[in-house]
Amino acid sequence: MLVPLTAEVFTATVSALRSIDESKGFSFHTFSLPEDRCVRLLFNNIGTHMPDDVVRDELEYLGIGVEGVLQLRSGRRDPEAAKAPT
Repeated sequence: MLVPLTAEVFTATVSALRSIDESKGFSFHTFSLPEDRCVRLLFNNIGTHMPDDVVRDELEYLGIGVEGVLQLRSGRRDPEAAKAPT
């Protein structure tokens, strides 16, 4: 998940992402949360277990300023986590 620093960065990022060849399964979605009014980008299929700092460094190298990078993982993919007592 990507949180752009400004609206201008968001617009530039979306424009750049639209130029990526989607034939390899890459896609992205934009959304905002009402409580913080931040625009966030969700990337799919950019690599398994890619460290957040690598993603941040690459985006900053491309001139895309970000406030935060967060990998979202579904608990459904880890059957042992579902069995763990709470």
